[in-house]
Amino acid sequence: MDEIFITNFAFICDYAFTGEGGKLSIIGIFKELKPSGAFPFRHPVMFVVSSLTIKKPGNYEIFVKIIRLRDNAEIFTPLKYDLSLKEDKVAEVVTLAQLTNLKFDEPGDYEFQIFIGTELIKKLPVIVKAN
Repeated sequence: MDEIFITNFAFICDYAFTGEGGKLSIIGIFKELKPSGAFPFRHPVMFVVSSLTIKKPGNYEIFVKIIRLRDNAEIFTPLKYDLSLKEDKVAEVVTLAQLTNLKFDEPGDYEFQIFIGTELIKKLPVIVKAN
């Protein structure tokens, strides 16, 4: 069966932006955080960047959830993007989600999850280490 949604890439990084001509710049990709202070701590700024191919026109909701794996708790209100594709062709969609002062109460394993509607399309693990 042909997939409707394809994840071209997805990263968690220090900073991302689109520049002149729509060029995407991604700086400081990471999978691990090691805060210098005590818990809880707030990470000042990070981005979740993804490139998705959608092969069918329609209205879509893209969600980014952040889960603490120990208890499957959401640690942040999910980010939501509405997308409407009216043309009958393949579309590549780039999302840049900026997270500011994201709070981590404890060290451990976390996961950034990207959904289109109810379909989980990408998991991005992050390990938050203690000093």
